[in-house]
Amino acid sequence: LKSDIIQQTDNSYLVTNIDGHKSNPTERDDKINTYRRVIIAASVGLFIYSLTRQCYCTANQCGDAIMVFLLGWLGVFFGGAALTWLANPLIILSWIMTKRNSKHALTVSALASLICLSFLLFDKVIDNEAGHYNEIISYQSGYWLWACSALTMAFGNLYFKFAKSTTDKNAS
Repeated sequence: LKSDIIQQTDNSYLVTNIDGHKSNPTERDDKINTYRRVIIAASVGLFIYSLTRQCYCTANQCGDAIMVFLLGWLGVFFGGAALTWLANPLIILSWIMTKRNSKHALTVSALASLICLSFLLFDKVIDNEAGHYNEIISYQSGYWLWACSALTMAFGNLYFKFAKSTTDKNAS
């Protein structure tokens, strides 16, 4: 039993849903593209807003997210929690891939999300230029907004993958 009936009228196709609503497949694509722009804008907004906040605190100080973002790549050479900085280029890449409707956007955004969340597994972080480690005592809003930015892309791309597979099934 098919939930959609496809009819050809003139040179276009109409899809009749189970509830009787008729729509043009290009209308669906326009709606998905609008959702795509909204998801990307939400993720970019969360990311930018996260940069204005503190991201974590140690016994010595709280880290400003903008400084962690700008200088965090240096910490990658030390390993540990600083490796989670690598989620940043993946988040940016997921924005580009999602905008271009790449089939790998879900994989990249899911990987970025996992790397963001892996920061919670570390109990120490490089706390100064000398490379001294200090214990993380709290996670601040900048971290959570950053993680939400990545998760927004992952869940958005999961939705787009589901919407595409549903559209592809209905077209056949």
